[in-house]
Amino acid sequence: MNPLDQLKDIHLPNPVSLWPPAIGWWVLAVLALFGLAALLMFLLRHHRKQRYRRLACQQLAQLHQCYQEERNDLDYLLSINKLLKQVSVNYYNKNQVSRLSGEAWLTFLDQTGNTRAFSQGPGRVLATGPYATPEQLSTELTDIEPLSQCCSDWIKGHR
Repeated sequence: MNPLDQLKDIHLPNPVSLWPPAIGWWVLAVLALFGLAALLMFLLRHHRKQRYRRLACQQLAQLHQCYQEERNDLDYLLSINKLLKQVSVNYYNKNQVSRLSGEAWLTFLDQTGNTRAFSQGPGRVLATGPYATPEQLSTELTDIEPLSQCCSDWIKGHR
């Protein structure tokens, strides 16, 4: 008789249960929930802070549509200037922005928008247009798309 035949079969332990999880998994789950809640709060706050930009872009689109219908160069120019001033006052120091005009206003827009579209591009008409004759203004605003685009870019990207 073989002594190995007398041995009993190997008994395997029960498989490890997935429930309840170890304390490390509970800690990780709680940290993940806090992280997710913090991310959602950050995104919600960012969305609320950027609301004025969305509204300003909508208003710019409305101004552009009104211009397409009425073709009043001076009104369009003054309305865009007013919109940019409102956005600036909303975001920056009111005392700093409200008194800017002419070259200082264009320089401010260039600096905060990280561009040169106002002092050396289509936005230049914001400083010269209100004082131009209707004929000169019509000559300067032959194509309003670049002006609208640089204003839209500034609204979306000023810092």
